[in-house]
Amino acid sequence: MNDIVSVIIPVYKVENYLRECLDSVINQTYKNLEIILVDDGSPDKCPYICDEYALNDSRIKVVHKQNGGLSDARNAGVNIANGKYIVFVDSDDYIEIDMIEILYSTAEKYAADIVECGVNYYVDKVKINDSFDKITVLDSKDACRCFLDRSLNIRSMTPNKLYKTNIIKQIPFEVGRLHEDMYFAYQALYYSPKYVRIECCKYNYRQQREGSIMTVPIREKNVRDMIYGYEKRNEFFSERKEGLLLDISRASYYRGLLHLLCRTHYSLRDNKELADFIIKRLKDNKALIEQNKYMGKAKIAYNLFKISPNLLYIAYYTQYRRGDKIQAK
Repeated sequence: MNDIVSVIIPVYKVENYLRECLDSVINQTYKNLEIILVDDGSPDKCPYICDEYALNDSRIKVVHKQNGGLSDARNAGVNIANGKYIVFVDSDDYIEIDMIEILYSTAEKYAADIVECGVNYYVDKVKINDSFDKITVLDSKDACRCFLDRSLNIRSMTPNKLYKTNIIKQIPFEVGRLHEDMYFAYQALYYSPKYVRIECCKYNYRQQREGSIMTVPIREKNVRDMIYGYEKRNEFFSERKEGLLLDISRASYYRGLLHLLCRTHYSLRDNKELADFIIKRLKDNKALIEQNKYMGKAKIAYNLFKISPNLLYIAYYTQYRRGDKIQAK
């Protein structure tokens, strides 16, 4: 069967990268594509480039809308998608010519609801290949567990995957929040009966494009939206009485609080209100943190925090300088 695959590309202020992105999609070896370009009120030449490509390829649909952010643009694309599967591509990235064919054939072979491939990261134009060792097949609960505890490095990023459309249409992206993939990833895994990860790198990600959210110094909104995301995730697993997943999610949340407290200290030194906001959450969860068996090495960081936040800051800075940062998902 040659099913339609919908490719959703939100577009905003990427005129220097857009043509390369679009060329990588329209020239895919898998041809039965519905290509949805969502112009999110881009103030540069992107709207004209989108219309130009649509005139030359009947598979392309263009949606012009007022700026609402990445999540809003993705939702607009999902709402009109007709394919059996959906692939998201960020408009400053590009994909290998056979990416969709490989993801699609894998989904059909394994009757998978999500298929993930490896990623080539471009950091200051240096290519870093981040592939996997083998094909992995997991059910929804195991995929969530591996995502939360990072045992298999299942990525929270949205674009390096193919999804069943009927599942994704039930999970809108959180509008108005930064780090939108954080809210989406665990729900997509939870509602997908079968997840498959393949070993090849087929998605090319510009990690440090000037103007990208990844290059902007941490701001208060980043911190508050990440904490909100952690707490929404805990609430999600709590409501569904997923005890194991909730414990692992909470451990990730506590690690995240410690990490964000240190980031706030070094990047937003004058923002005592934000630091107190994080400290209160650590103190309010004292009993749960001390009982949680999934904290790992972060328990050491927490013990330093209990003695004095300044000890935690010193330890964080020392590890950061060594490149051994306190991690959070």
